[in-house]
Amino acid sequence: MRHSLLQLLYALLLGLLGAAIVHITIILLVPSYASETLWNRVEQLGQPETFHPLEGKNWAMRSDPLMRSTVCRFDLSNGPVHISAIGKVPFWSLALYNHQGDITFSLNDQVSPATDLLLVSPLQKILLEQSMPQQLEQSVLVNQAASEGIVVLRVFEPDTTWRDEVSEFLKSAECMSISLEN
Repeated sequence: MRHSLLQLLYALLLGLLGAAIVHITIILLVPSYASETLWNRVEQLGQPETFHPLEGKNWAMRSDPLMRSTVCRFDLSNGPVHISAIGKVPFWSLALYNHQGDITFSLNDQVSPATDLLLVSPLQKILLEQSMPQQLEQSVLVNQAASEGIVVLRVFEPDTTWRDEVSEFLKSAECMSISLEN
């Protein structure tokens, strides 16, 4: 009886030791897997302030085959960022993400007839309210607390007859810093 109790205690101790080793190993491996964030994936696509299509890429945003997506990384420390696209498509939506991947703003064609936004920091907003350039007066002013972010523009392509219009809309998409100096 005593021998079987010692064997059971030994097995439990060995199991706990094995679980502790597995637990510590997983904790040490988490940073290497956590580096594959949305921000890092967008950074790998190319230059900031340029829309990059997500066609053919393994992205969660690309899971709907009827939606075409493009993404742009921006930095407000270079000045306000003007987001625009021209054309008529069945549906478009735009979402802004912060560095952590949280949505900070979203808009679609049901809310705004034009894809024309101006992303600004709180200080840039004050400066723009004093002297708004005429070409930006119709833009939707979007105040961003964080200086860096990601813009995702998604367009609905119901069938192949819309392919040209959707492609032209996505090609026209701009994401660029503007100067506040006169």
